[in-house]
Amino acid sequence: NMDNAVHVPEIDSEEAGQVIEQGMQVEHQRFGLGEVVQIEGANANKKAVVNFDGVGEKQLLLKYAKLKILNQ
Repeated sequence: NMDNAVHVPEIDSEEAGQVIEQGMQVEHQRFGLGEVVQIEGANANKKAVVNFDGVGEKQLLLKYAKLKILNQ
């Protein structure tokens, strides 16, 4: 009976070893380059407050933001 099989949650970019943390330089396809000011929430609701150059602070849901971490 496979009904009791453990369902592994879908792996998102964070699970793949890409952990976004405060102080990191990141790139967003629309807002450009920025620095992570703060991380809030957890798991699917995890948000990053990023201060983008020339744009200002934006609060982004990491699940959808697809932020690219730049080498420090």
